Amino acid sequence: MLTHLNQIVPYYQPETAYQIFNRIIFNTDVATGKAPALGYISSGSNSAFTSSPMPPHEPPAQCYLWDILETCTTPQKQILRNGSAVVENFILIGSKQADNSILYFNGTTSRGDGTGPGGARPNSARALTSSGSIGTFLLSLIAVFGLQAALSY
Repeated sequence: MLTHLNQIVPYYQPETAYQIFNRIIFNTDVATGKAPALGYISSGSNSAFTSSPMPPHEPPAQCYLWDILETCTTPQKQILRNGSAVVENFILIGSKQADNSILYFNGTTSRGDGTGPGGARPNSARALTSSGSIGTFLLSLIAVFGLQAALSY
C-alpha cells in the first residue's frame, strides 16, 4: 500500500512514479499494469483531505536590536534613530514621549516617576537617552550602527 507519497519519489525515481500514477488513473493493477483492477476495492474515505488542528497563533513580531533590518518596521527604526527608544533585553518595548512619560507598545504608559496607568517597569527598562550607564551606552552604539546599516541598505 502506498501512503504519504510526496515530491521526493518522483525526483529520485521519476519513471516508477509515472508508471504507478498511470496504473492507478487507468484502473489497472499497480503490480503489473496489465490486469484490470475491477475487483480491487479499498476501504476508507474517498477524500484525501484529513482534518488537522490549526497551528497556534504566533506572537506579534518584535523589534530586536541585533537584527534591525529584518525585525524592525520603519516607524520603529525612526524611534531608534531619534533617541526616544525604550529597550529591554535588546527588544524595543516603547518610546519616551515629550512630557518624559513612556508609551509602551502594549498600550500602557507611565510617567517619568514610575507612576501612571502602566505602573512602574522593571529596572532593566530604560530609555536609551537616560542615565549614562555602560549598558545603555553600548545599546546606543548598537542601535546607531544597526540603523546606519539599515539606512544604507
